[in-house]
Amino acid sequence: MNDTEPDFDEDLQYLKSMTPKTLKLLLEEGITSLKRLANCPVDEIAKIEGISDNKARAIIYEAREKLGMCEFIPVDQIDEHYEWFTTGSEAVDRLMAGGISTGRITELFGGFKSGKTNTVNTLCVTAQLPKAERGLDGDVIYIDTEGTFSKGKIARIARRFGIDPAKALARIHLAKVFSADHQLQMIEQCERLMGRHPVRLIVVDSLMALLRNEYVGIGALAPRQAKLNRIIHLLSQLAEAHNLAVVLTNQVVTKMAGQVAYEDAVGGNIVSHGCHFRYRLRAKGASYNETLERYITVVDSVDLAPGTATFCITEAGIADDVKIAYKIKDPSPYERSAEAMLDAEPAAPKAPGKKGARGKAKAMPAPDEEPDEVDVGDTGDAEIA
Repeated sequence: MNDTEPDFDEDLQYLKSMTPKTLKLLLEEGITSLKRLANCPVDEIAKIEGISDNKARAIIYEAREKLGMCEFIPVDQIDEHYEWFTTGSEAVDRLMAGGISTGRITELFGGFKSGKTNTVNTLCVTAQLPKAERGLDGDVIYIDTEGTFSKGKIARIARRFGIDPAKALARIHLAKVFSADHQLQMIEQCERLMGRHPVRLIVVDSLMALLRNEYVGIGALAPRQAKLNRIIHLLSQLAEAHNLAVVLTNQVVTKMAGQVAYEDAVGGNIVSHGCHFRYRLRAKGASYNETLERYITVVDSVDLAPGTATFCITEAGIADDVKIAYKIKDPSPYERSAEAMLDAEPAAPKAPGKKGARGKAKAMPAPDEEPDEVDVGDTGDAEIA
């Protein structure tokens, strides 16, 4: 195959029911491995123009047979290939029994300023670390639904871990999405990119922001949950088929239990049942950034004990301490500093003088005059950015 075509599992072409035309159609859809094909429902493959129901069923069933998926296996003979990579905080790694797991979906939910985006920004760099340094040595797909991705922050995190910021940014493949359909479309596009790059982590920040905006009211709940279920199911298939990590950030909503209010993740049972690891993040203290310490708590897990850990938000991602030791000392061109911004500011304008030939000097407000602004307050529910 040429350089523009994705790499694929050669066993695909040797299936008895496979034809060159069917193989080409599968590769165009990003289905490049036997395991990915075997995990697909028949209806999903039959929807591809040029592949009939019978052909879809034949190649999927044959792929499952070839992978031994049609047999019951004693559990002690199952070889799990999960890998774990560091979060950047030893305390959080201990809570997670090694860090973020591949092959499964991890959800991070919490309120405003709880540290979700800082955490996934850190993961974008630690996933690139060599395996000897508790990384995955892989690329990252980042689906940004809220416009919060920052090259400068990634550059600082990369310097902290000793990675050239330019190289770190080159291994992150960003998609900014603007609607729920666009979000699903880009998730469907992930597998095509994975055929050309060694992707080991997919980040969606955040999962529910666009869905909450577009599907409003009880009448829209069913179609919203149907689309959400499709997103979660597809991400789970990608994680399993390619042994990569999927990390989702999620917003919260305030719920009432009698007279007690509490925050819970948005998305209902679809998210609850679809994620293998669920962690709640929250700020320490009564006000935003009263302290840079944050809590992370195991809410649900396939194999972890309940627990809580403390970590810190820093200028270079999450860590165990607010003081960061950079392995690469010199700032990169991607970073903005207060000093550089001040140096770039134009000189202050001269004080207004007398009336000139081109008009009057602008009148200045009286010292006790109130600014022409109105604070309308927060009219939304308890969601986060």
